[in-house]
Amino acid sequence: MTVLNNLLITQGNIFLAPGCYFHSEFNGVGYKDFPPILQRKHNQQLIQQYSLPLPNEKTPLLPKYYLNIGLYYQR
Repeated sequence: MTVLNNLLITQGNIFLAPGCYFHSEFNGVGYKDFPPILQRKHNQQLIQQYSLPLPNEKTPLLPKYYLNIGLYYQR
């Protein structure tokens, strides 16, 4: 179970990379110009709107290939 938890945390970091929660079509024009507090509020609103159930032991994992190539966006 510990291995599963660590993998889910790693995948969570990929999907919720800072500043890159959603594609620009969901963020709208000027998202990057918002003050950080408004960006966070907007992100939270989108997360609630498009939230998925919490992962469990039946949740499919990303192939290790995607984890190893650094598919997530880092600043």
